[in-house]
Amino acid sequence: PLLVKIHSQHAHQIFLEHSNQLNLLDSFASHKGLCQEVRNQFNKWRELTIELGKLENLTSSDQLDLLTYQQEELTKLDLKDNELEALRQECKQMANAEQIIGTCSKVINRLENHGLFEAENQLRKIQEVDPQLASTGTLLSEALTQIGQVTYELQQYSKKTTIDLERRQLIDMRFNNICDLARKHHVRPEELSTFHDHIQQELRNLNQIVNQISLLRERVAELVANYQQIAEQLTISRKQAAEKIGLELHKEGSC
Repeated sequence: PLLVKIHSQHAHQIFLEHSNQLNLLDSFASHKGLCQEVRNQFNKWRELTIELGKLENLTSSDQLDLLTYQQEELTKLDLKDNELEALRQECKQMANAEQIIGTCSKVINRLENHGLFEAENQLRKIQEVDPQLASTGTLLSEALTQIGQVTYELQQYSKKTTIDLERRQLIDMRFNNICDLARKHHVRPEELSTFHDHIQQELRNLNQIVNQISLLRERVAELVANYQQIAEQLTISRKQAAEKIGLELHKEGSC
C-alpha cells in the first residue's frame, strides 16, 4: 500500500508547512502521548513562571535589606515595657533631687527636735502621782514610735535620693537614643514598641515570600529539566520516524 495519497491538484502544498509536517510525522510515529506530555510540562512551567513573577514583584532585595536593618536597629535598642515612662520619672526625680533632699532634711530636723521626748518624761512623772493618765502615756509612746519610724524612712529615702551626675548623663543618653530612633521612623517614642512588632511581622511575611520564591525556582528548574528530557525523547523519536518515512518513500518511488 502507498504511504501517501494525493487527493487534489494542490494538496501536496500541505507538506510545505512546518506544523503540518510535524503533525504528519507525529501521527506516523504515534507521538500523541509524548507530545501531550511535552505540552503538559510546558503549561506547568508557564503557570509556575507566572506565579513566580507575581511573587518576585512583591519583594526586592532592597526592601528585605531595609526591613532587616530596621529590625536589627530596634532589637539593639531593646526598649522595655514602660521603660520610657520610668526614664521620665527618674529624670524628673533627679531634676528635683536637691530640693527633695533639702525638704527631707528639714522634716527630719523638725521630727528630731519636736520636744516630745521631754513631754513623755514629764507625763511619766505625772502618771506616778495619778495612774489615770497611763493610757495617755501609752498613746504618746506610740506616737513617738511612729515618729521614729517616719524619721528612719525619710533618712533612708534621702540616702537613695542622691545627685548622681553620671547616672543623669546615662539617662539623658538613653532617652535621647529612644527619641532619635522614633524621629527616624516618624513615630512617637511611645509607639516604638508597636512599630517594632510591625517591622517584625513584615519581615516574617517577606521571608515567607522569599522562601516561596526559592521553592518555586527549584520547581521551575525541575520542570525545565523534565521538559528538556521529554523534548529530547520526542526529537530523537521524530528523527527515527523521519528516517523511516524516507525509506518508505524511497521504496514507493522505486516501485
